[in-house]
Amino acid sequence: REASAEDAVRRSLAAEGACGGQQQGSAAEKRRVLVVARKRPLFEHEAARGEFDALSMSPGVAALHVCHMAPDLKGMFMRHHEFGVGLALGESSTNGQLCASAIVPLLEHVAAGGASTAFMYGQTGSGKTHTMLGQPQEPGVMPEAVEELMAAALRDDDFDYKFGVSYVEIYNEKVKDLLNPDSQADLEVREDAKHGTHIQGAV
Repeated sequence: REASAEDAVRRSLAAEGACGGQQQGSAAEKRRVLVVARKRPLFEHEAARGEFDALSMSPGVAALHVCHMAPDLKGMFMRHHEFGVGLALGESSTNGQLCASAIVPLLEHVAAGGASTAFMYGQTGSGKTHTMLGQPQEPGVMPEAVEELMAAALRDDDFDYKFGVSYVEIYNEKVKDLLNPDSQADLEVREDAKHGTHIQGAV
């Protein structure tokens, strides 16, 4: 649908104020797949160039605002594309909020004997590394997940826990073991009845 630029700005401001990193829905909800969309703030150099903030977040919705040239080449108009997601996090959201909403339920499932996966996707500069690793003052998903798993094991006196870690990189459709620099650059992903889906040769 089409709307004016003024409408787009109003929607964007209202969405940021309504979202601002707040959680939508209960973290305890049982679901097989949760799609999370997280918006990063504009970089300083982007703001300095006057670049248009083309994305806004509202509860359960990520909205993309695209500016088009009118057919007569005398004006511009906006088109808005809305995408429904399970959790929409605005640019003021923190790694802690993301972990509490989307990662802790996965860890609870793992502690109960299940298997869980957190998959992050985004173009270069979209904030994947910040979300995964974070900073000392704001740890990312990986250190938070390890800390939560260790804490859960310490709280449970009924079982002994054994943890194993693999750390691999998938780049240009090649799998590399980052914990073993001497490993071959392209490991094979395999599946069998004994090991399930695994990366053969990874630590």
